[in-house]
Amino acid sequence: MTHSTKGAGSPVYRPAPSKWIFTKEQMKNTANRKEGMSREEELGYRQLAAAFIQEMVDGLNNVKDPKMKIGHTGLCVAHTHMHRFYYWHSFKKYDYRARNEAAQIIVLLESMILQTIAFDLNIHLPHVNVLQIMEKVDKDEHYRSLKSCAFYFATDVIAVTDWCLRYSAASMSIVIIHLMAAYANVRIERLFADFMTEGSPWYAQFDETMNEDKLREMERDFIQTYRNSCQFHYASKYNLRENRPPLDHPDVRKIERTRDARSHSPMINHQQVPDSTQNGRPRGYVPKDELTVERYGFNGHLDTQNDRKCGILSVRCAVDAFF
Repeated sequence: MTHSTKGAGSPVYRPAPSKWIFTKEQMKNTANRKEGMSREEELGYRQLAAAFIQEMVDGLNNVKDPKMKIGHTGLCVAHTHMHRFYYWHSFKKYDYRARNEAAQIIVLLESMILQTIAFDLNIHLPHVNVLQIMEKVDKDEHYRSLKSCAFYFATDVIAVTDWCLRYSAASMSIVIIHLMAAYANVRIERLFADFMTEGSPWYAQFDETMNEDKLREMERDFIQTYRNSCQFHYASKYNLRENRPPLDHPDVRKIERTRDARSHSPMINHQQVPDSTQNGRPRGYVPKDELTVERYGFNGHLDTQNDRKCGILSVRCAVDAFF
């Protein structure tokens, strides 16, 4: 079922509000691909747009009152809406860097955005699924570092991939936990021992659509994308040894009832967050030669030496805290 909207710009034919997951074939028909842009080029623009949103959040969060700051989940929701918008519209026509006559452009685009997303403001982020799954399997918090690392790592998934247009939050959370466990040298069978039944994989009760082929395909896709986007890894700025997931989402509050978690959140304590251009680097930038992750558990081997240095963990500061 599709809907047609008219208003600012040309008519937009978009899916019904609940249909925001696209197939491989549909992803080949984005507005950018129709204009001749390759998938790699489009993904690069999406990553730049996500970085631009983060820059704006940094500026808006430069206030003393914590209540006035934009939370972590707010950032990820903005990233998701950006991905959705640029499925139907091209970067060439709607440049995220446009500043001329900013006020008029903002008013125009606000109307276009609301029509494009069909006024669907409900976003299901993988962060919540990650916390829910880890809460079930780790009630004693023996793997608290793994949970924190996976939570912030989910932000990288939203920012540097187009997965929010291709997979459900449940599927994304399964891959995130699996990859993080691999890099922490944690046997997934041990972590989910109480949830595995004979003949059923560990993820069966958390995502009915997941299977072994889909899991491997998503992992390969992510590793390739993440390896080529080191400058956009946001999770590396967090001090995961000390910080737990923030409590700026009602579902997260139900899961993480740590009284002081919010005061320790890096999104609340802005002074813990590096300046967006500190040392002349983009915010969250981690040079390849500074990535020191040397452990890997996916398929038992590394494809290249570059995978070892610039694989999926820019959150290298937390790896040494594991176990």
